[in-house]
Amino acid sequence: MMKNISNRNSDDKTNDYLCADNTLCANVNSQDILQCLELKGYVNDFKLTTLGEAEMSLRKVKNAVILAAGNGELSQKAVYSLPKGLYRINGEPIIERQINQLKTAGIESIYVVVGIKKEHYFYLEDKYGVEILASHDSNKGNICSIISALKYLDNTYICNCDNYFEENPFETYEYRAFHATQDKDNTFREYSVSKNMDARITGISIIDKPAECLFGHAYFDRDFSEKFRYHLQNEINTFRTDVMFWQEFYYKHITDLDLYTKKYRKGFIHEFDSIIQLQEIDSLFIENVSVMAIDQICKTLCCTKADIENVMLSPKGLSNLITTFSVFGKEYVLRFPGIDSSIVFNRNKEVIIQKIAYENNIDNTYIHIDESGLKIARFVPNCVDISALYYEDMSLMKRLVEKVRSLHRVELNEIQKETLRYNPIEAADELLKEACKTKGNLFEMFANMHNSVTKLFTQLEKDGIDKVVSHNDINPANILLNNDSFEIIDWEFGGYCDPAFDFGRIIDGYDFTDNRIDELLEVYFERKPTLIERNHWIGYVAIHGWYYFCWALYKESVGFETLFWMHYFYKRINNVLRYLESN
Repeated sequence: MMKNISNRNSDDKTNDYLCADNTLCANVNSQDILQCLELKGYVNDFKLTTLGEAEMSLRKVKNAVILAAGNGELSQKAVYSLPKGLYRINGEPIIERQINQLKTAGIESIYVVVGIKKEHYFYLEDKYGVEILASHDSNKGNICSIISALKYLDNTYICNCDNYFEENPFETYEYRAFHATQDKDNTFREYSVSKNMDARITGISIIDKPAECLFGHAYFDRDFSEKFRYHLQNEINTFRTDVMFWQEFYYKHITDLDLYTKKYRKGFIHEFDSIIQLQEIDSLFIENVSVMAIDQICKTLCCTKADIENVMLSPKGLSNLITTFSVFGKEYVLRFPGIDSSIVFNRNKEVIIQKIAYENNIDNTYIHIDESGLKIARFVPNCVDISALYYEDMSLMKRLVEKVRSLHRVELNEIQKETLRYNPIEAADELLKEACKTKGNLFEMFANMHNSVTKLFTQLEKDGIDKVVSHNDINPANILLNNDSFEIIDWEFGGYCDPAFDFGRIIDGYDFTDNRIDELLEVYFERKPTLIERNHWIGYVAIHGWYYFCWALYKESVGFETLFWMHYFYKRINNVLRYLESN
């Protein structure tokens, strides 16, 4: 096979030596090819010249992206099923076979884009050195997976986790951008292709008759990647772009994007589709929310239904339904609890802690809350988006620590302490048990991490740190900051526990040797922390991470996508454990 040495210019005669599928034509004289390469300066005395090596480098495959995000609607609950990439053929997971085939071709930089049931793929990082990427939104088209890997597109293979290749289809060098094709008798929901004499794709369509169809992997060369990225970045927020397959998006720009077919014989590529049963949430859910919400709004704000205006559903809230609305010209926020929130939250605790936070000037947005989880709050206008400032702006972080210190100094009576008592390991175990109902035996899957975190928690308890009333979910989304106020909101996870738990997301954005951790702890203690205190607070980054890792597992067990957070907490736990072991 003669590939990757020739230029793509129309006057490059080496193109004439290739068939439509890029293989060397049988009737081509090798002497003619050699002479052509010598004339171009690519070969001299049967060896590649510097120019030839430079040309070859342009054709070298740089990396691969494996799409393994699956698909699931937020309004559905998935029942237990392995993700497609972990289906086994002859005892080998097909995604592992694909990774090994890529590595055999010399491709070491491999990205795996994950979504629903992402935790099943985490082990691939340690076993093969791949990099896990969270899908932009695995509930929509696979274009969202491409979006997650957009910055890595170069000379890149685009692979599907559920493809099984009888032989290794991957090469160290590729000649031009292509999509694998195969003749299909059953073309249901498949894209058939039309192409010109050079095998450039000129059209794709869905037809109900045998045809050559897009099937299997693809290869983006650098030129294709740059143009594809340009179009997608310009249209990423265009209506319905995010529900497309990437092939559909390519077809929108087919005149600008050169993509060729690479045809494989029948049976070379196999695809294994998942059969996942889904359970619909009650279709009357939103309607019921509306009725209950309106009644409570009218009662709390002394208004009528006609007075409620500008109702808008907010995209925020992974566990609850959030809406904003106005009454008599003032803006408010309504939170209605998600249908699974009773498993995650103790609403009785939340009511108590929310009122404590209000009475102690920690959260002044509070207006109404009840034990059903329904909450009405004052809307804070002109809030600063602190996501980019969090960790970076030390004046902001110190102000946050001072606010948390004020919360921790609130005195509780013995009844409140007992009612609010919170053990994060026990709470995490409850979430894990629930998640096991649809995700399999997670205690076995993550036994090592569970044992390590439990052991760490037991050790930290021996430090004798007094328990306090805590928020337990301090993060940028729960901080409202404008010129007039600094509020910490959303007290669903609150309890009476170790104060270091509140620092799980306050200091975990820093390297554990970073002096900024010491600065923040010095603000909290109003003195320099001891080494025991410093390690205690860092240890709780792992405890905090373990709880929210289990929370993410539970949320996805009932069909809610948690994006990159599950993997984030997983990696952070390991980072803390390694740091503490070395100190």
